[in-house]
Amino acid sequence: NVFVGGIVGINYGTISSSSNNASFTYNMPQLLNVNFGYGAIAVINTSEAGNSGVISNTFNNGNVSVNVQRANVNIYLSGIVINNYSSLSMVGNNGNFTQLSTVTNASYFTGISLLSNGGSISYAFNNGLFTSSSSTSQNFAGISYTLESGQINYLADTSGYAIARISQSSPQDNGVNYASVSSGTVSNISTSSLGQVDIDIGNGYHFIISLVNESYFATIE
Repeated sequence: NVFVGGIVGINYGTISSSSNNASFTYNMPQLLNVNFGYGAIAVINTSEAGNSGVISNTFNNGNVSVNVQRANVNIYLSGIVINNYSSLSMVGNNGNFTQLSTVTNASYFTGISLLSNGGSISYAFNNGLFTSSSSTSQNFAGISYTLESGQINYLADTSGYAIARISQSSPQDNGVNYASVSSGTVSNISTSSLGQVDIDIGNGYHFIISLVNESYFATIE
């Protein structure tokens, strides 16, 4: 398996006021059974030995494209981290993700994290678009594909995806989450349809959803 972090592999410390603006391309023409994962900020955000992984005020602006020529190989792409076990706050994805191969790979794309288990996600957004040339096994979520316990607070997807696809153990929901009406967000996570939103989140920052050229766009300013 190949897993790549745009800034770090595993984060036990603090990543703050950062961004990944680089486009990333992965091409594997060999017929190898190698799963591939890319977290634009980190592969894993976690806590260990008294240190808590914190990623805050951090964004991905880079586009990602992957071309794997092998069936039954999974592709995992995330705008912030692949697995979150700690704290994500004031984070967002503006990058577009593309799976180029027509081979029937399973594609898992998400704006913030693929799995959030016991951690927290607050004031997070996805503006990115996800595309797979394969007609099967497309698994897309705006914020986190799987939520297991932990806490969520003010999440937004503006691209038509669900906030989350799977919620195995309901997280504590502390705020209003925003997604399009047809997104298919899991039923036990409260959601509102997108609208003009401006939330003062303290320390001079605002969580904003605005309508630009008939399309919604989320940002933290």
